[in-house]
Amino acid sequence: MSLEGAERRFEQFEEKIKHRVTTGDGWPKRSPIPNAVAVAPSLPDHLVPARLRPWLCDAAERMCAPLEFLAAPAIVALGAVVGRSLGIHPKRQDDWLVVPNLWGGVVGASGILKTPALDEATRFSRKMAAAASEAHKAGAEAIAIRHESLDLQIRGLKRSAKPDQADAVARDITRLTREKNETRAIQKRYLTSDATVEKLGELLADNPRGLLVLRDELTGWIQSLDRQGQECARAFYLEAWNGTGDFYVDRIGRGSSYIPALTISILGGIQPGPLRRLVGDAVRGGSQADGLLQRVQVLVWPDELPDFVNVDRWPDSAGRQLACSIFEMLDNIDAAKVGAGMPTDGGVPALRFTSEAQELFDAWREELEVACRRDADESPAYTSHRAKYRSLVPALALLFHLVEAVGERDAGGSVSLDAARNAAAWVDFLDGHARKVYADEIAPGVAPTNALARKIETGAVRDGMPVREIERKNWSRLDRTQLPDALNALENANWILVEEIPPRPAGGRPSRVVRLHPDLLGTGLDREDSAW
Repeated sequence: MSLEGAERRFEQFEEKIKHRVTTGDGWPKRSPIPNAVAVAPSLPDHLVPARLRPWLCDAAERMCAPLEFLAAPAIVALGAVVGRSLGIHPKRQDDWLVVPNLWGGVVGASGILKTPALDEATRFSRKMAAAASEAHKAGAEAIAIRHESLDLQIRGLKRSAKPDQADAVARDITRLTREKNETRAIQKRYLTSDATVEKLGELLADNPRGLLVLRDELTGWIQSLDRQGQECARAFYLEAWNGTGDFYVDRIGRGSSYIPALTISILGGIQPGPLRRLVGDAVRGGSQADGLLQRVQVLVWPDELPDFVNVDRWPDSAGRQLACSIFEMLDNIDAAKVGAGMPTDGGVPALRFTSEAQELFDAWREELEVACRRDADESPAYTSHRAKYRSLVPALALLFHLVEAVGERDAGGSVSLDAARNAAAWVDFLDGHARKVYADEIAPGVAPTNALARKIETGAVRDGMPVREIERKNWSRLDRTQLPDALNALENANWILVEEIPPRPAGGRPSRVVRLHPDLLGTGLDREDSAW
């Protein structure tokens, strides 16, 4: 084609586009696009257990934070205190056992009060941990003195032993040595923030009730499990989620060890970007598709923060003291006094539901199991998360029952209907947040489409903007793999037209640009002239 012909072709193309943009000719009516999946619900205050409500509602109001930012981690912290000291049998006669060690977290961008919320929610756990540390120091000093005394006795026996007393002296030395080895300061632990699985195993051996792994950023913890050589650590945590098993470790050069009670709770914060990447990897069948993320059941991701109000008042001391007493009473709970069945094999003492609560749970679980079997192929990652609700409801019901029953004369020996109802309501609430977490799998393409639509409506995407330029922006949910589907969806809905511009007469390559529907242009003249 001659230079004159190329110029004429480009001019005709330019005139056609200008006519369509300024007049709207050739543009069908825009169609609505699917709404973004799952607006995460806010937590109603009536779902917070009554004896914890004054503390948590007051703290959320003073912090100007969503109530769920404090309530969800507080429930995880409470479950870690109870741990393996008490469980629940979710069936009438079966020996299926659930213990209330929970994994949870708060999702939010940097600077939206994740850390202060976690600090407040774990206030009493950290207070008990500090007191236990001081008690351990005092006990360790006394034991060190006792060890020194035993060493002196052993040395004295060795020095004064006579040949005809050898057997008797050997027996005394053996007895004293055994006493020394068996007399050691065991520190009661409630939580840890950074421990190798080997050290964590030692801590669990001394604390069979279980431990809380508290991380300010869960991303760091998950990334540590993805490092080469940490496959055993990941398996360790996967098994610790159940809370009812034991664990054997055998290593060449390190010997063997046995953890009779492998019970770990996990709590922390995470930002939306890293969480989306982790979930995306799990959905695509990558390294995160082993069920680790789905075990983080008590996960909240508020859509927005409350409007800021400068609340400057003293904390509710009575509400805080009541909550503190609940944590302390559960820390010292006597399973027999709350009516738990005591197993003869030395296992975990456990409660069961009342008959009314059992009927509610059975009906609720039947609906869950039917839905999980129905949706397993369509959304496997989300369904895997949802399937674990079968243990989450009993665990929450047990905790809610204990919060109201501990310290009361008529505590009863069964988990109440009210506790079961509240647990089911909590899981409905948490499921709304889970649907937001797994949105890209539940409705693939919807989130990127809505993200691109928002960029158009806010003016970030202009008429005539090259597709390559949008790609370079690397906006959230609009990366190179997601953008084509979003463009295609908006084009099908007549929001945009992706146009291929022929090369200019002076040379170059064709380029693809985004043309906006006249409804989205205001006057119809605010286009990107440089793309013509």
